[in-house]
Amino acid sequence: MISAISSLTVTDVWYQVADTNPLGEANDPTGQTVQIAFTTGSDPEVSDWTNAAWEPDTITDDDGTWYLARVEVGPGTGRELAKDIYVLWLKIGTTDPTVLRGRTLHVY
Repeated sequence: MISAISSLTVTDVWYQVADTNPLGEANDPTGQTVQIAFTTGSDPEVSDWTNAAWEPDTITDDDGTWYLARVEVGPGTGRELAKDIYVLWLKIGTTDPTVLRGRTLHVY
């Protein structure tokens, strides 16, 4: 799935996290730190990660329940994205972090 945003707009970018782990066990990640990275084709470097926040509410659809991590991007936010195609990455935790590769984001 490709999402698209303008490089001139301040907006939130969301990353959905399932409420179960790969073994089907209940998983609430909101007690852990969360970071999001935007890359243009490579794995994230240390400097690519930016702090994100967990939303207090979950969403539920036909595929299950999801926790939402978000980060604000755009002019004046400290996280300006140039026009390009990015891959979103999510990192949960610090000691032994879980790193997930996510969707593609088109910034025009």
